[in-house]
Amino acid sequence: MSQTDQKVAKGMIKLVLTIFVIAIILAVAYLTFFTPGEVEPRPSASPTVREGGQ
Repeated sequence: MSQTDQKVAKGMIKLVLTIFVIAIILAVAYLTFFTPGEVEPRPSASPTVREGGQ
């Protein structure tokens, strides 16, 4: 393996690890800040539908 091939291989590994670390950081930030702690109950399907189907 030549010197150039070794540099290219190390560069690709560094790139992949950098992308992986950024993806992990984004996933943790999303799960921490953008997911709700408690889900609110959904409203009824239609306000014009009465109970009993009429």
